[in-house]
Amino acid sequence: MKRKLVLVCGLVVAEIAFGQQTRLKPVHFSFRAERIGDKTYMVHLTASIDPGWHIYAHVQPKSAISVPTNITFTRSPLLIIVGAVAEKGTKETQTIKEAGIEQYMYTKTVDFVQVVKTKAAVKTTLTGIITYQVCSNEECLPPATAPFSISIP
Repeated sequence: MKRKLVLVCGLVVAEIAFGQQTRLKPVHFSFRAERIGDKTYMVHLTASIDPGWHIYAHVQPKSAISVPTNITFTRSPLLIIVGAVAEKGTKETQTIKEAGIEQYMYTKTVDFVQVVKTKAAVKTTLTGIITYQVCSNEECLPPATAPFSISIP
């Protein structure tokens, strides 16, 4: 009887802890496109990060152990992705000297910017997925994904 009670209590505690972690969403994304030229648009994928949390830059030093932010665009016959994704925000360096780790992160906000061109003067949609990891000084949540869909006027 005691074993069953301990097992049930352990499962309840694990469910509460896991349930709270999965409900925690400290990063909020917004998406928009702005016209910057003839058939050329600047797409903004903006992450707003709750206080006490950070996400990692998409380019990291070799010593980093974090999961870098990755943006995958769905191929479209109507769109051309121009260049690489740029990050606009205050990049911070996290250094853990004891382990020889250095990694780049953002707190508060970061704007991931991508230039796209349309092949014709038509309305279309840019879709894809952002994969990221969010951490605080006490914990890291499992990597998460955020799908996006942005209208290109």
